Amino acid sequence: MKLLHISDIHLNTGFSSKSEKVRATLKSALLDALEDAFTYVVENDVEGIIIAGDFFDHDQISFAMEQFVLNCFQKILDHKKHIFYVTGNHDPMKTNIFLSAFTENAYFHMFENDVVQHIKLISTEGLPYHVVACGHKSKNEKRNLIKTYPLKEGDEIWIGIGHASVPSAISISEKESYMAAPLADIERLKYNYFALGHIHIRQQLSNGIAYSGNIQGLNIKETGEKGGYLIHLSPNATEITEVNFQHVRWEQVEVNVSNDVKTLTDLQGQIVSKITERCNTIPLAAKQLIFRVHLIGKSSIAHALKQTENLSFLGQSIKEKMGLLDVEIKTQQLTNIFDVERFKSEQTLLAYILKMIDDDNFDDSLMKRLLELPVFNKKCSEIDVINHVTQKKEKLLEELIERMVNEIDEN
Repeated sequence: MKLLHISDIHLNTGFSSKSEKVRATLKSALLDALEDAFTYVVENDVEGIIIAGDFFDHDQISFAMEQFVLNCFQKILDHKKHIFYVTGNHDPMKTNIFLSAFTENAYFHMFENDVVQHIKLISTEGLPYHVVACGHKSKNEKRNLIKTYPLKEGDEIWIGIGHASVPSAISISEKESYMAAPLADIERLKYNYFALGHIHIRQQLSNGIAYSGNIQGLNIKETGEKGGYLIHLSPNATEITEVNFQHVRWEQVEVNVSNDVKTLTDLQGQIVSKITERCNTIPLAAKQLIFRVHLIGKSSIAHALKQTENLSFLGQSIKEKMGLLDVEIKTQQLTNIFDVERFKSEQTLLAYILKMIDDDNFDDSLMKRLLELPVFNKKCSEIDVINHVTQKKEKLLEELIERMVNEIDEN
């Protein structure tokens, strides 16, 4: 028998940080990805679909969204495919009241509270199997409920489902722990497969234990292919295969700005070349891609990119030139090239400070005097400056010039 494991759809995510056009595309992409997942179950002889929590992002669900979900669910149930849906911390008990329309359907199984349920079914091929799961009763479920799941008995197929944090899993950030369970607690159950939700990175933690990740990236941290796992189960074996559903893909690239880049036009060409190189490895159209470009290194054009208008126009021109959905350019790791010796030779306060910093006898008393200058005005703590001086004197020189020269230019 086969099952499709997906999770963390966050179907009504708002994408508030994006423009109206990009928001609309991302919202549509989520619906399309979900519809593709359900169609996959119907067209590929799959027993049913596991939704391991956070189907919705929050409880403000529009009527149009309700109707879309009802139609999707009805389509798969009409084909006598099972839906196994556990609630998560974003869509806990009673968030999706409208799904009560399917309560009497024998193929719809919703685990919406903290009571562990154990159901036994027979597959379309006559294979008996067990499903054990529970959901989130509230948005702040911290208990290790998986520890209360029953151990597998006999030789039949057992499947567990939980929207839970496993500390050993790879995550893109420090996600808050919900229903946290050590991997050992899941392994001891000896289930044929355990479907996890909550972490958005698709990954197998152990034999037959996996996070499916989400079906569509929700932000720039969620890069690469997105989808779920097709699980092929028999009493003696479990096969796990990636299946992709995303309609929009997020990507990040680094561009090391070379010394021969003298103008923003030159930089545009270098960025386009780098993005093109990445696009050639992605099986999606340019209009389905969102790129964040990190500029790194030292360049004489860094100062020009400090101007919001230039940075915005550069991103927009690359987006239009390549037909991409969106482009964002980050310059935090790009610094100006300054002629330090020239600044030292001038009769200025900056020259005096540069010489003072470069002196091997530079000490803490001089540091305090330096910190009193308006240019530092709480922008850099004393310990930060001391660390720069003792460990990276060159970096402090650059930082001081950057601040004083740019502030003078801007004023």
